[in-house]
Amino acid sequence: EAIRRLYTDDIVHDDARFQTYEEGIEDVMGIAEAMFSSQTPDVRFRASPEFGAGFVGDQRGIMVWEAWDVFGFTEESPLVEVDRLAIRDGLIASWELHYETPGPHDVLVAYAAAWTSGEPAQITELYDPAAVREDPILGLLTTGADALRDAAGAFFIDHPGATWELLLPFGSGVTHGGVFAITDASGCPVMAAVVADIEGDRIVREEVYYEGTSLLACDWLS
Repeated sequence: EAIRRLYTDDIVHDDARFQTYEEGIEDVMGIAEAMFSSQTPDVRFRASPEFGAGFVGDQRGIMVWEAWDVFGFTEESPLVEVDRLAIRDGLIASWELHYETPGPHDVLVAYAAAWTSGEPAQITELYDPAAVREDPILGLLTTGADALRDAAGAFFIDHPGATWELLLPFGSGVTHGGVFAITDASGCPVMAAVVADIEGDRIVREEVYYEGTSLLACDWLS
């Protein structure tokens, strides 16, 4: 019942890795009941010590969890789960599960290199010409190559010498994601989580989330 109180009645649970897609509170509660009663009764969870505060983006967020005593994972070497949550009326309306991914991480390495390059043209090469990029905390919504080029140029002006360091790669299906530390000339690192949908070899949609404490500490909202 404590779990039930977290969700809307029309909650959507989408876990591509474990091929589980459910809609509605009763079906989602069925997952919880089966997990704790028979499937994985000994499983343990905790918010990631490194990313425990999570990442915010308007009415959505990213949380990073660690799980063990399940599928052979241990507390010392846990399963790392990255949840993308959508919030409505103070409740979780959508719960999309991703997981830490093994290498190679060519897409994420290229992404970090482009956003570190200081060259807007290098960034636009990563994206479909009609790509949509959402960065709601900074008030940015860009659609298409021209808008993306302008946004990239503005970022490089506002944050000269910024470098993007990949801390945690994750993904599910056509979605690639990463947690990054972004450090500009001020030397103050901001933690960001990026989720990107890929078609072919181009990003078609992207969402950017931030860890709030670092965002405020580095004065990115002024």
